[in-house]
Amino acid sequence: MCAIDQVINAACIISGQNKTPTIALLKSRLGSSVPMPTLIQGLQRFKSMSADERVSLAQHIGSQPTTFTTTNKLSTGSRDTNLELQKLTSQVEQLIAINTELEKRIEKLEVEQEKKYQ
Repeated sequence: MCAIDQVINAACIISGQNKTPTIALLKSRLGSSVPMPTLIQGLQRFKSMSADERVSLAQHIGSQPTTFTTTNKLSTGSRDTNLELQKLTSQVEQLIAINTELEKRIEKLEVEQEKKYQ
């Protein structure tokens, strides 16, 4: 996965937590390994995506295990536990992102349906 894809995926997960993705949030999530221009470009691409594209991305992320880089220096056993925790946390965040996008779509459809019957 290229760095921009990592940024876009991280932005999707942050958005799924009902937070607005920002450079600061992305940088804290991805660490210092991603250059600033890549963070900016990835965030711009994410913001330009439609709601349907974001739902599709959230579903795609949910179907693949994703781990983000951390800078923690841990012992081998602890590192394995930390990686497993990161995977599980990431999966929960992805499911939250999917759920949030689906709730938005349902609300939009309900509003459209009400307008039809008025």
